[in-house]
Amino acid sequence: MTSPPIGILTRDRAPYLDVTLRSLSATRLPADVRVQVFDDASVCKTTMAYYATAGQVPIRYKWPEDKSWASRGFGILPTGKRQCGTIGGKLVINRSDHSRGVVIASCAAVRQLFANTDAPGVFLLQDDVVFNVDWYERMLHAVQHSQQFTSKPIGVLAGIKLNQKLQSKPGQLAIPSGITSQCLYISREAFKRVPFLANPPVVLRRFDDLLRRSVEQVGLWGGVICPFVCQHVGVQSL
Repeated sequence: MTSPPIGILTRDRAPYLDVTLRSLSATRLPADVRVQVFDDASVCKTTMAYYATAGQVPIRYKWPEDKSWASRGFGILPTGKRQCGTIGGKLVINRSDHSRGVVIASCAAVRQLFANTDAPGVFLLQDDVVFNVDWYERMLHAVQHSQQFTSKPIGVLAGIKLNQKLQSKPGQLAIPSGITSQCLYISREAFKRVPFLANPPVVLRRFDDLLRRSVEQVGLWGGVICPFVCQHVGVQSL
């Protein structure tokens, strides 16, 4: 069976995207996984240079930190020049010629991912995430063993829930919960049955809430893996 492809949504955030790609390339991805970047009409010169060059791009950015940052293993992320990476030559960049906003752009990315694969699902990531080395296999393991935590077909499984410490039982693979859009597995069943993905409303926020609500309205399951498999680094969060 084809491995679910990965899409990364981004706009004008080369520093974050670079860290996300570096972290992703250090995880245990199957050799046949296709990774694509979906750019929502970036305009900043740094981001455009990051896409175009094979050398180094000067990136100056102050990373968000909080009192627990170092204890999580991040330390202080440096500013300065970063090497442009293409994660083993698998990187494809799909750039929109006009900005559509996160909701419409996310749904468009999901549609394009499914149009080019026969996999049972796809992964949609934001451009500000670092991953556990086994995140991909753990997400798929939870999906494949979903009968252990739900009687409904999987619609969407998130890799993290921001700003909440969810209580799970030992050995529990996932729990029903609100989701956040940093790391999502979206099933083909959801793609077929959820009208929101085909015709999203013209709104600028809450893609994750709208997706989960739409998934549950058609009788599918939505929730988050336990424990989490990634960390959000784009803005300060718990």
